[in-house]
Amino acid sequence: MTASALSIALAFVFTSQLAAASDTLNCSGLYKQDSLKHGVWVCRSQGRIVRKERYQNGKLISYMRFDERGQIVETRNRRGKVKHYKPCGC
Repeated sequence: MTASALSIALAFVFTSQLAAASDTLNCSGLYKQDSLKHGVWVCRSQGRIVRKERYQNGKLISYMRFDERGQIVETRNRRGKVKHYKPCGC
């Protein structure tokens, strides 16, 4: 195998690993002392916000889901009522 063919093969493997890693969902927030989620947690995929969640002592209280444009698609309030929205596309 020549050096140029080897470098092309390595570049292909490296870029395919980056593409697989960019599809992951990264959530960040705070934990309480006993390792329970607490407060507002923000989940991102490829740099955009996908979901915001609010926890209290490890229990999910409310959340908001967003589409690819950042518009709200679904919410759940403290009482557990889920509302679905149709983004206007403005």
